Amino acid sequence: MIDTLIDIVLTNPVMYIGFFLVILASLTNFKVWRANLSISKDMRFPLFMAGIFFVLLGIVVKSPNMLNFNALLGSSSKIKEKDIKKRIDEYFNTVETKNFNQLAPFYAEEIELFYDKSKISIYQLRKIYLDQWKNIKVDNHAIEWNSWKYQKDHYDNHIITLRLTYYTTLKTKTEEEPPQKRELEIKMDKELKIYSIKNQLNNTQVEDKKKP
Repeated sequence: MIDTLIDIVLTNPVMYIGFFLVILASLTNFKVWRANLSISKDMRFPLFMAGIFFVLLGIVVKSPNMLNFNALLGSSSKIKEKDIKKRIDEYFNTVETKNFNQLAPFYAEEIELFYDKSKISIYQLRKIYLDQWKNIKVDNHAIEWNSWKYQKDHYDNHIITLRLTYYTTLKTKTEEEPPQKRELEIKMDKELKIYSIKNQLNNTQVEDKKKP
């Protein structure tokens, strides 16, 4: 805390202006080079208030919250749609590894919606995945990239809709299960963490079981 305050004061030219104006407002007479200058009573209060304004502005500009906010704005504005596509592709590839330690960084700490479950924590999500993976030997998500739709909301969250075919083979069987067609809506925050994912189809089975 003390280090933060020191950093705010020592590296903040806006605050220097504020301190200078406050000191100036407190002086009646002062000397610059060989000239004697004076501050009239009518000017002292406006100078003092201007100084206070610059001091407060300096604190706000250099505060950790404001710096983090600006960093978020900067990082969000630099994210391109191709980065979102890459992230989604990496996400599904990681799901197929069945390693939750690798998968967890793709999710927010609190997930608003995970298919048919709402308001779950990352710890609850871990249990869901581990329970599913107990029965699955191999699975694959074949994304139809031509179905890709992308937009951002007013809070710079990323909203993706896409279709995919889900293939899976259970541990108790040698043959692949009937493929399922899914249309997903995936929502990611500014840090590209998934906080909502739902299937907009009812796991429609595909007649042609061959992978593309």
